[in-house]
Amino acid sequence: FMTLRVGLIARDYCGALVRPDPRLEKRSATAAAALMLGGVVTDGAKRVAGAVVTASARSVADAAKGAARGVGGIAKSAKTSVAGLFRQGDGEEEAAGP
Repeated sequence: FMTLRVGLIARDYCGALVRPDPRLEKRSATAAAALMLGGVVTDGAKRVAGAVVTASARSVADAAKGAARGVGGIAKSAKTSVAGLFRQGDGEEEAAGP
């Protein structure tokens, strides 16, 4: 708020052809800064909300990818285990057969 107010005062002093009344200048700068503050806060809130939504979406996507990798690993492990059982069964039958 103070930055806006000081900036407005500086702008008005730099652009003035005659010296402005300091008391009037401060009051008008305060009123103008108060009006600008609402827009600044709204813009900042929109940016923060957008960043939170983006970060949340990335987090959910990363978690889904990790879960998919985990399920894929489990399926591959199960496939290997089942295939190993059949291989062991084949070897035992041959050894027991003759």
